[in-house]
Amino acid sequence: MPAAARQHTAAGAKAFVKFYWEMVNYAQVSGVLQPLVRLGDENCGACSGGVDFLRKIFNAGGVVRGGAVTVSNLEAIRVKAGSHVSWRVLADVTNTRQVVDLPGKRKDETYPAGKLSLQLIIDPQPNGWTVGYWDEAPK
Repeated sequence: MPAAARQHTAAGAKAFVKFYWEMVNYAQVSGVLQPLVRLGDENCGACSGGVDFLRKIFNAGGVVRGGAVTVSNLEAIRVKAGSHVSWRVLADVTNTRQVVDLPGKRKDETYPAGKLSLQLIIDPQPNGWTVGYWDEAPK
């Protein structure tokens, strides 16, 4: 994790969100999921859902082609509940077309390129952050 992404500041929150999506890209290409798993809280449904999706592909002998994510237009908002401080990060996430290539005669899956506005709730940890939640941002 880059040093900038370890800072518990607005800039650090933004750097962490960029790093999180870089790790999603790495996991899709490499099949190495553990670094991505460590960045998501165990209660983050979107985090575990994404990892489970990739795990099923790789366990079946499949590969992921495309689907690279880029992040832009980040905004970090400090959120305090009692003594707990989290950050809500708004970001535009753009992905390229993705093909999930499964072995044999299994039907491959194709997902179009697209762009979403997301919100992520991230929580400070001693050595950086974890993603506690992410979803499409309300319009």
